[in-house]
Amino acid sequence: MPVFPRLAALVSRTFMRLQQPRAPLLACILVPLAFGLFSLALGQDRNWDLLNYHLYNPYALLKGRIGTDLAPAQMQSYFNPLLDIPYWLMTQYWPAPLAGFAMGVLHGLAFVLVFGIARRVLVPAGAGQEQTRRGSAVALLLALAGCLGPGYLSELGNTMGDNATALLILAGLSVLLHGWERLGSAHAAWALAAAAGVLVGAATGLKLTNAIYAVALCAAMLSLPLRWPRRLGLAWVFGLGVLAGIALTAGYWFALMWSNFANPLFPQFNAFFHNTLAAPISVADTRWLPRSAMEAVMFPFVIVADAKRVGEVPTRPFVWPLLYALVCCWTVRAGWRAWRGKPSGAASADLPPLAPQARLVLAFVAAAFLTWLALFSIYRYCVAMELLAPLAVWLVVQRLLPARAAGRTGAIALAMVALAALTGMKTWGHESWARQAFRITLPDVPLDTNTTVFLTGGAVAQGWLATQFPAAVTFAALNSNFPEGPAYVGRVQAMLAERPGQAYALLPANVNWRAQSVARMNDSLAGIGVSANGSLCKMLGSALGRLRVHAQLAAPQPGGEGATCTLAPLPQDLSDLAAEDRAEVALQSPGLLRYGLVLQAEGCRTYDAFIGADARPYQLCPVKLGHLAGSSAALGA
Repeated sequence: MPVFPRLAALVSRTFMRLQQPRAPLLACILVPLAFGLFSLALGQDRNWDLLNYHLYNPYALLKGRIGTDLAPAQMQSYFNPLLDIPYWLMTQYWPAPLAGFAMGVLHGLAFVLVFGIARRVLVPAGAGQEQTRRGSAVALLLALAGCLGPGYLSELGNTMGDNATALLILAGLSVLLHGWERLGSAHAAWALAAAAGVLVGAATGLKLTNAIYAVALCAAMLSLPLRWPRRLGLAWVFGLGVLAGIALTAGYWFALMWSNFANPLFPQFNAFFHNTLAAPISVADTRWLPRSAMEAVMFPFVIVADAKRVGEVPTRPFVWPLLYALVCCWTVRAGWRAWRGKPSGAASADLPPLAPQARLVLAFVAAAFLTWLALFSIYRYCVAMELLAPLAVWLVVQRLLPARAAGRTGAIALAMVALAALTGMKTWGHESWARQAFRITLPDVPLDTNTTVFLTGGAVAQGWLATQFPAAVTFAALNSNFPEGPAYVGRVQAMLAERPGQAYALLPANVNWRAQSVARMNDSLAGIGVSANGSLCKMLGSALGRLRVHAQLAAPQPGGEGATCTLAPLPQDLSDLAAEDRAEVALQSPGLLRYGLVLQAEGCRTYDAFIGADARPYQLCPVKLGHLAGSSAALGA
């Protein structure tokens, strides 16, 4: 049998199985578990934000360190840590792989929510059994396609928060859809709008960038099939619910920031609150925004053409140019029908009318994308709308083509988009598992209430190291991304004056990654017992060059009968780590002078630290109080 007929037969059998009555329940159980296993396969999360603040912030809150430490996680030290507390607790009490599995399962619940939304949109009330089964099967496939988007996959199992908070956003939309028949009832409608607002507001309080979805769903509610006064009223109640949700998840944090810094969003928007520790800034990362009106119009294509246009991790989200092109065709078709005197929303002989539930979803996705485009244009904030994008594609295709052709066209297009996302999948970083997610070797020096440790520079995320030291030690960041104000240097010197013990600077230590890779390969060879004198070892040696592996067979040891096959780094991969560490010390020393600190290079020592099985050593160098470098004006004092 030729390949394509066999593939078509397989797809047909799969679709028939998905129409079985138990298929939705089984899928909603098995798919999140599968994502948990996928998270396990990816390995220990090590994204930069995790190492910078997703561990430090919950630690600081639970240990009562707010206002004691000084920005160890740089500016992000003062972001709401509520979302990070569960992961922090899991790393303290669970084996790291179990925590990673749990995060994957949590993120996999997005499949359940998208399925519920798609099924509610595709299966009208009062539908027959056959239509319900077919609609449910299509909804399962659309939910799976949504969970194969590049933004969602890049954060699967990690702590960046977009996958987790997307659950609350999808739940807010789901509340409106599943309570659809009650939107005509005054009391029930107000309650539904408020509940949806609380859910989306809770997501916004946990991560403020989710404000785009609060704006989008509020705007989408204006498309409800109700009289305009009722639409505006429900949108207003939704907005009040958003404020309540923000207060629920972030109100405590705003109060804590106000009590410590007289700025509820410290150090953001300090131009309005004027805390002298921080510069008078607002917050606007404009690097990713469209650079012209034409680029904004063509942005769905721009972000596919340039994989790094909307984030540090290469991303090519093909679903957006596909959806954009379909919407443009739909708009042209609607304009043509209007010109010919036919209502744009009316049914034709072969196309059904657009259901109001579908209109709400499309309006939400469109408003979210446009708001995101205007405010951020950072792709990882797109996860919630990316999960719904395949459903939006399906709905628009149904408005352009007859049902049979629309089903085939939509399925092929979405399958190609999902395949492209899988083959080009990138993540924010993972390492091999160890039982303990994070661990360090502590120096054999007094580490108590008299000790201050300064984290220097900001390129290497170091906030996680502060969580591994005794809680009595005080930490502060120097020369980081924190927008230092005129009182910052004085605060650093006051910390030293309050703690008469030895102060230290914590610096990154260098690692030879290729030598580490060779060491891991040697562990594997020893584990399976490959003999140095065996044919397998010789075959491996001859294959190393062809495979461009940065390793070579180690020289045989005299009298090494029965020795294990051992690899060694290539000569060009060898490095003097001690010299590189000294260079790092020399690089960081001048920056400490502006705080009145002198780094004593001769006292620097290197200690082990690990993220999963990955070595991340650090240097600890004693510092002493000297004279401030530069004039007081230069320091902002």
